Amino acid sequence: MFTTLLLFTGIFINSSFAQDITIKKDVVSVNGVEICVLSDDPSVRGSFYIDDLTGSHLIYFKWIFIGDYNYYEIYDADNLEKLLCEEANTIGFKKLMLKKLYNAEVISKDGLDDKALERHGAVVGKEFTRIREEKSRN
Repeated sequence: MFTTLLLFTGIFINSSFAQDITIKKDVVSVNGVEICVLSDDPSVRGSFYIDDLTGSHLIYFKWIFIGDYNYYEIYDADNLEKLLCEEANTIGFKKLMLKKLYNAEVISKDGLDDKALERHGAVVGKEFTRIREEKSRN
């Protein structure tokens, strides 16, 4: 009985944090509520923006594919000179990033939380830059 109760509690807790993230015609919805729009950067293949619902750019993802490295550099769209963090490119990258950013309260239907974006960037870091710099020193 205790095992069943524990299992049920675990399932309930995990499902309470689950979000249904969908992307239809570049419009992103979480649990049926539209929160943002994805738009491609026509000047850099594979790169894209997360825009608010009015079309203003919020976050920029620049695709980097050099040798063994396949990742995204992530910038605040208002400051493309300042690299916030880097994320490995994977299958389903956009949906994975949207879930991470939504869970970190960086993006919501209300737009972008700049402080949460800075915090997320500090937590994730710039691992690919660090590895490249180490290799260049050796």
